Amino acid sequence: MENLSISQIFIGTVIGALVTYVFSMLSKRRAVFEYSATHSKIGTSTDDPNFGSIRVLYNDQPAKNLWLSTLEITNTSLTDFKEVPIKIVATAPAIMLNQTLRINETYPNDLYFDDDFKKYLVPDDNNKYTEAQIQLYKSQRCFKIPVVNRGDKLTFTYLMHTPNGMPELHASISATGIRCKFKPLTNLPLDLPYTIVRAICFGLVLVVPTLLVVIITVNDAHVSAIIGFFLGLLTGTIGLYISRTWDKLRNLLFN
Repeated sequence: MENLSISQIFIGTVIGALVTYVFSMLSKRRAVFEYSATHSKIGTSTDDPNFGSIRVLYNDQPAKNLWLSTLEITNTSLTDFKEVPIKIVATAPAIMLNQTLRINETYPNDLYFDDDFKKYLVPDDNNKYTEAQIQLYKSQRCFKIPVVNRGDKLTFTYLMHTPNGMPELHASISATGIRCKFKPLTNLPLDLPYTIVRAICFGLVLVVPTLLVVIITVNDAHVSAIIGFFLGLLTGTIGLYISRTWDKLRNLLFN
């Protein structure tokens, strides 16, 4: 009995040490910020033999293609961060015109430009900008967001110009413990959003075995049918919670 107690203590100590080690490793992993971008064309200058000529102007200047581009960054981690440096870059030949920033559902009074970025864009004594300053402002923006809590969403909206084709926006974060990851927006056939189909698939993984257990263990067919009906109604909701939990665990374990 004494040896058994010593063995149990030893095994418990080892398990405790392993659990502590795993949690310490998880706590050191980098948090993931996911971002996605969408682009909607709002105007095109063209000459059509049937419909005539169309001209798009921006601040009374001719423009070829104007786009409204939205880039969303979400803190998908379980950690809150302060002073998060974010750089957003437009791929040439697209250029950035003006912009807005929304944090969750609030438009802050300040755009939170990075101090070095603001200093670089200060005009000269004649209130004029150099060509390098103009090109930098057209191609990128650098921010220092004071606080980004877990689950927060930052929405950057830009008016963009391109000579042809769709613009591209990319985000990066240069901060210890944070990895910025692009998340493409995926739509499936029949215009079903990827998130809904994914949630249903995750829900079926749990609902189908549960329904089989109900059918085997419950003798009353009517009760089984009622339980199956409600399980079917809750499949999407159950799957949504499972998929979100899975994403958080995957970010903790593999990112």
